Amino acid sequence: MVDALTASLVGSGSTVVHEAVRPILREGSFVDCKMGSGKIIENEGLLALLPHREGMLLLSRIVDYDLDSHTIRAEYDITRDCLFYDPALDGIPAWISFECMAQSAAAITGLENRRPGLGLILSVSCMEIQQPVLRAGSTVSIAVAEDVRMESVYTYTAEALLGVGPVARSRLTVYATKDESVFEGQVFHGN
Repeated sequence: MVDALTASLVGSGSTVVHEAVRPILREGSFVDCKMGSGKIIENEGLLALLPHREGMLLLSRIVDYDLDSHTIRAEYDITRDCLFYDPALDGIPAWISFECMAQSAAAITGLENRRPGLGLILSVSCMEIQQPVLRAGSTVSIAVAEDVRMESVYTYTAEALLGVGPVARSRLTVYATKDESVFEGQVFHGN
């Protein structure tokens, strides 16, 4: 049975896509990304870009990025070891994909600064969820594009997909900082 929060977020499933948006992962994609790095980053490379560890690291790999256009494409392999895994769903609620999106955005900052991207999510808006559950054994593709940068506040458009089907779309607003003291006492792992 799908939990109440996941069920309430599913909505009608109808989506309006602006016709000027270029595809990244499939035709009619929500995120406008120009790619071309050709570099896959995983394991230790991810740990060098993100402050998240253990159960809270919700990216398996970066499959492409473009620092000029501030875009990234990443993947997360859903496993039964995931901190958010629910045996009743045999997966995780799709609303967790917003954290995958946020970590992908943090990875852009990490790539630019050559150190972990530190930030706080200020808002998640326009969240649309088309599939309520991300099943164990599947791989979610995440595409993120920076829309606006005003000093330390960034707005991103993000999308998560399973195969060619959309899972979730959202806009994220993030406050980025290099001041690690902002995070004193914070936990970036699942234990």
